[in-house]
Amino acid sequence: MLILLPIHLGEDISGYDKVVIYEEPLLYNAHKVKCAFLRAIVMASGYKTITEKEVKNLKDATMYDPLDNRIRRKFPNINWIELRNTFMLRESQLERLRAKFQKNIIHGNFFKEVKKEFGIFEDISSKDKENRKKLPRDHKLPIRYIDKNNIDIKKKAIEWAESLEQLGSAQELINLPITHKTALTYFKDFVNKKLEYFGVYEDAILEHDAFIYHSHISFLLNCGLLTPRQVIKLILKSRAPLNSREGFIRQVLGWREYMRFIYRYWGDDLKHRLETLPGNRLDWKKWTTGNTGIYPADVEILKVWQYGWCHHIIRLMIFLNLMKLYKIKPHDIYLWFSRFISLDAYEWVMVSNISAMGYFADKPKFMTREYISSSAYILRMSDYHRGEWCDKWPQVTHNRFRKIE
Repeated sequence: MLILLPIHLGEDISGYDKVVIYEEPLLYNAHKVKCAFLRAIVMASGYKTITEKEVKNLKDATMYDPLDNRIRRKFPNINWIELRNTFMLRESQLERLRAKFQKNIIHGNFFKEVKKEFGIFEDISSKDKENRKKLPRDHKLPIRYIDKNNIDIKKKAIEWAESLEQLGSAQELINLPITHKTALTYFKDFVNKKLEYFGVYEDAILEHDAFIYHSHISFLLNCGLLTPRQVIKLILKSRAPLNSREGFIRQVLGWREYMRFIYRYWGDDLKHRLETLPGNRLDWKKWTTGNTGIYPADVEILKVWQYGWCHHIIRLMIFLNLMKLYKIKPHDIYLWFSRFISLDAYEWVMVSNISAMGYFADKPKFMTREYISSSAYILRMSDYHRGEWCDKWPQVTHNRFRKIE
């Protein structure tokens, strides 16, 4: 018997006479829209579901790597097998990279090796410096693609999720794809209408738009409705500018694989360090209702309440940045990101992201210095106006940070 988790929908099921799906509760400790999404993709898959008790009683069952050490420890009776489609790198390739990078595993070095491994953009350097422009005031964005399929399933999943005592709203699910076919259509719309400007405006922030030129497919990749091979193939075939294609490949083939790599070898240690570091306790009410007193943060929090998602600059340069400057307890930060900005959040990516980008730049060396930003950076990259919030923005006082103005 093969047991799938909701994150395994892109994996190979051939050769198994019986395939079932198990809705692991740890995956549902999240924003309501993620709970609704996971329930909807399970319903749309057509697989019979199995309970936790039934899983624990099985003596000869197989499951793909859950990418979550908590789940592995929960089921010592399961035969775990290697993921084939969820990532580009296989276990043997990870082992070679682990042997090569013992102490210094900075993302740039890792990405160079991965590009060589697959022969993708290996002679092309990073175009990151070209991708830092603010959107012009009169710039007209393309209309966001809305998926109008499988409405009945979505409505049932929304109704179920809204009954949960989780954060956020589940209503956004009505706009999202929940099958392989509709996920591919969703991504192709991005390639055709947004990829051209993705690169140059990759770091831009808009007060009244959450998506801008971002693909919004991380949640589809992380459950298998899209695979990285599908995505990379379409990006490479595109005629979009090189800086857009390189920037997108760097996120999928670079950063995403890097996060999995870090969790694979250092996940438990990093999680323990996050749990034990001291700090101020997070005020969950303020940080989930938009009452921090920092206007851009509060606006973005309200967007997260609606979408369960925001793009990487909002996460890094507003939310994580402020929490670090306020000296919030790292484990509280990990929990907040995991349970609130959680449409695409899973243990493997959250432990790695919060650790590598937030706190543990060394031992092993993930970054040269930690990123931090001032209010000047937010003003430069967004359409937010100067106000009292600028004076409230905490000042950077520690030289370990790479200050971004």
